[in-house]
Amino acid sequence: MAKLDEIQEGVTEINERSAPRAIREQDANAMIRVLSQQPPQNVIIYFLMANEEARRLAESIRAILLAAGWQCEELNSKMPFSRGPLPGIQVYSREKTGPGLILLNAIADVGLHVEGTLRENLPTNTIELNVFGKP
Repeated sequence: MAKLDEIQEGVTEINERSAPRAIREQDANAMIRVLSQQPPQNVIIYFLMANEEARRLAESIRAILLAAGWQCEELNSKMPFSRGPLPGIQVYSREKTGPGLILLNAIADVGLHVEGTLRENLPTNTIELNVFGKP
């Protein structure tokens, strides 16, 4: 019976790793509540080119941001160049505090892998968000 339990745990782990990332409705509502308390930002969202899972997650995040009163352009695809693995989600902000950090934390709070990077050349009140493949 122990061997059967071990096999079942392995199957469950594979299923969890292969499932697409998604934001549950209650998590989306919590994100909207938090983000709507911040000054509206302009968010430029990119998703990994030819990655349908990343595009769908980017669309979900865009809908949450719009519902929170933030501005978002249409989604853009991107083919990044990188020496190492890409993070699941990358948030670029001009400052290490404020709305960029709030957005990063809101994404992390729903269980998504996200990293933040300062990019001082971004226009004021602008955040760049990249949705890459599932890590």
